[in-house]
Amino acid sequence: MPTKLPNPPKHLSAGSKNLWTAIMEDWHLDDSASQNVLSVTLEARDRAERCRKQINRDGELVTDRFGQAKANPLLSAERDSRSQFLAGLKQLGLEVPSHG
Repeated sequence: MPTKLPNPPKHLSAGSKNLWTAIMEDWHLDDSASQNVLSVTLEARDRAERCRKQINRDGELVTDRFGQAKANPLLSAERDSRSQFLAGLKQLGLEVPSHG
């Protein structure tokens, strides 16, 4: 009889919940430590996506209080969150093999 997979954390986006389910079905992360790492990894994914949406609305350049154009501060938050997402996948051994 197959074991019931744990439900994704409720606070994750729909896309991250779908990814949680797919990863759990394919990799069967049955220990709480791995599930916690996966949850934090998907939180980073969601954060990166929220940053991307805001960047898309505001632009990659924003105007500071002195009227000068500068890089949107969310660019670094998006980059850092994507790095955290990829690092979490790597920690779980879920990284995609490189070609070459």
